Amino acid sequence: MATALAIAIDTSFYNEGAGSLFHLLRTNPIITPLNSLLYNTSSTNLSIHGLHPPYQHFIASLPLLLGPALLLIGRIRKPTLPILSVLSATLLLSLIPHQEPRFLLPAVPLVLSSVRLPQAKPWRRYWLASWVIFNAFLGVLMGVYHQGGVVPAQLWLGQQQQHHLGVTHVFWWRTYSPPRWLLGGKETVTVDLMGIDAAEMMKRVSQAVGSCREKGPPAAGLIAPWSSVELDIWMKDSRAQLSFEKRWMSKNHLSFDDLDVGETGIRGTLERLVGRRGLVLWRISRICPFNDNTINARR
Repeated sequence: MATALAIAIDTSFYNEGAGSLFHLLRTNPIITPLNSLLYNTSSTNLSIHGLHPPYQHFIASLPLLLGPALLLIGRIRKPTLPILSVLSATLLLSLIPHQEPRFLLPAVPLVLSSVRLPQAKPWRRYWLASWVIFNAFLGVLMGVYHQGGVVPAQLWLGQQQQHHLGVTHVFWWRTYSPPRWLLGGKETVTVDLMGIDAAEMMKRVSQAVGSCREKGPPAAGLIAPWSSVELDIWMKDSRAQLSFEKRWMSKNHLSFDDLDVGETGIRGTLERLVGRRGLVLWRISRICPFNDNTINARR
């Protein structure tokens, strides 16, 4: 009964005005858990959000969430039901190519309720101290710096008439989804590109800028992490015929969603993320030979 009620409510909500509920239930029922499963098992869909190796949860997500508590799991002599639940669920979620730490949040109370603190007083004090330091450090890192420029950027965009930005479309790339309500009702079209491929991002933005055949081709805004080195190559490409003007930047922004180790290795990747931390708003316009007022402000 509860399942049928949930399907009826979702079908009515997501097909509002498309016909009678009885007809929709027969022709196009919305079964949310099924749709979620189908979406999250498709690599094509998940590539928009970012793909990860199957060991991502074990080497990154669990250590990020549990920290020193992971050391206490090894002291469990006989696995309990909560620990087995954590392991089985983590293995199952590792089969899905898109992996984020938040997917494992239910594992935190299960682990913490199953482990025991060291009995020896010195070791217990060491562990408690490491637990406090771990949470304080992660609280600042993830609460202040990780994706920390998204809200300030959106607030700045809400005042773009004052800043004379002159764009109607703003593309967000490799960031959290921007809160649109912070624009204060301004007629700015927000395009959330999430983590799509760099080439596809460039294509979408170039199309929005228009061509020199148009009279006064429009400009567009692009908000992206400064650590995205693909933008450096794009800006230096004269064939693109685009002008990049840096209009706003926040240095209080780290993008751990841009952990593409590649050829630089772990050390080079971390140096790039920290050394080039920041979120940048570029005003991108078309360079047209006949327009004497076009200024190439590449930086």
